[in-house]
Amino acid sequence: MRQVCVMSRTFLYRIYDAQGVLLYVGISKTFAARLARHHQDQPWADEIAEVKCHPFPDRESAHQAEVEAIRLEKPVHNQQHKVKPSASERMYEQWDSASVEDRQQAIAAMRSIATAKFEDAGQKDANVQGLLARLVLELDPQQAFPRGWKA
Repeated sequence: MRQVCVMSRTFLYRIYDAQGVLLYVGISKTFAARLARHHQDQPWADEIAEVKCHPFPDRESAHQAEVEAIRLEKPVHNQQHKVKPSASERMYEQWDSASVEDRQQAIAAMRSIATAKFEDAGQKDANVQGLLARLVLELDPQQAFPRGWKA
């Protein structure tokens, strides 16, 4: 009877690499078989160094915990339930990974666009001027502003 109770549980498991990076979060009633399938099917299986599992009384509560864990902990290899980054998050990711030359080109392009918009805005729209000045400041705080810009 006790064995049946254990077998009826659903497990939430987390798979980590040797550096402690969370690779994958999943749920299964047959945890050992599921882990064996990861080893057979996943190209990242050789990265697995540690697995932690937590029992849940039913599949629904395990599923809710899985969705929340994927959303909050952002495992590297999960695709299902993964929250897609916002446009601004994608922009910052691209910026962080860009080369110095690409950043300089982007700053030059933004400065050109911002300068044209600044001139079009004239004195009647100080909000636009301020926003454009802050945008350029955020992109490159070392750059001086054109005369007349308000930070």
